[in-house]
Amino acid sequence: MSDKDNATRVFLSDREVFSDAFNGTLFNGRQIVKPQDLSELDPNEILLPEDLVGVGKGVERRRDMLKQLTLMSSRGSTFAILGIEGQSNLDYSMPVRMMLYDAITLARQVRRIHDANHKKGKAELGDLFTSGLLPGDRLAPVFTLVAFLSPEPWTAPRCLRDLLMDVPKELEGLVQDYRLNLLCPYEMGDDDIRRFRSDLAPLLFTLKHNDDHESLLDGVENEPMFRSVKRSTLPIIRRLTGYDFEFEDKKEVQ
Repeated sequence: MSDKDNATRVFLSDREVFSDAFNGTLFNGRQIVKPQDLSELDPNEILLPEDLVGVGKGVERRRDMLKQLTLMSSRGSTFAILGIEGQSNLDYSMPVRMMLYDAITLARQVRRIHDANHKKGKAELGDLFTSGLLPGDRLAPVFTLVAFLSPEPWTAPRCLRDLLMDVPKELEGLVQDYRLNLLCPYEMGDDDIRRFRSDLAPLLFTLKHNDDHESLLDGVENEPMFRSVKRSTLPIIRRLTGYDFEFEDKKEVQ
């Protein structure tokens, strides 16, 4: 893994940034995913050979970031699994990769339930022996966000259909699709970026205005998002954008 990719993963793994990425991208800034409701999952459990996603053979691929979200309601606790795949380059196989990652995450859940049921002697007869699942067993849904932290547009496929050859009209209604949840600063307006509340906002703003030095400097001087940038975020911004602002001279930097 390159230094840039490693820095991206460390930055996005922070619970505040992780939750902010989902809230700003999928929920228009509403605080649905809260840092305190996230718990760590081991992304090293999700392993697959790279030849399955068309990259190479003999190398295993790990999910970048994986966390469990616990939501409380009047009916009790509900769970979801959230993943982020950080990208600094285009990947034309991304819909297949993400679909495969999500499927493997679901399959891991099936395996755990299967093992637990058999250990307790609950699934030893008939059809239940094959799957190991009982009628009331349920899986946590999986949601993956592709964070394209680049000043460039995302020109790669955004869904599985974009990768398929022409489908005969008679079969179109049968084709299953898989759409990416994509975070791409190039496609955002400044108001979209202001929905983010963590240090992800100044990073996205800098990427968005990477080729417009005047707008970028104006934002650094006047946008509230730049008034409380954590010192630990500065190397990330520099590494991913190429800009080296003297944030340290600002009293607001934490």
